[in-house]
Amino acid sequence: MDIIATGPNIVLFVEVKTRRTDNFGSPHEAVDWRKQKNLLAAMHQYMAINHIESPMRYDIISIVGSAESYELEHIENAVSNFIY
Repeated sequence: MDIIATGPNIVLFVEVKTRRTDNFGSPHEAVDWRKQKNLLAAMHQYMAINHIESPMRYDIISIVGSAESYELEHIENAVSNFIY
C-alpha cells in the first residue's frame, strides 16, 4: 500500500504502479488476484488497528514513462469488491 488518505467519511487506499513502457501491459495489470487478496487483508487490518469504521475504497495510480515524459491514469474503485 503506497498511500492511505482520509476524507469526509472515507478511507482511501492507493497502490501506485510504475513502468518505463507498457510493452508488457499496463502497470495496474500487475495487481493480480493474489496481490488484491493481500491488499484487502492489509486494509482490514489497518481499519481494525486504528478503530476506524468509515467506508473504504481502493484505487490504483498507474504511471508509464519517466520523469521527463509520462502518462498517469487514476483508477478509482479499482476492484469493486473492495468498496465497503
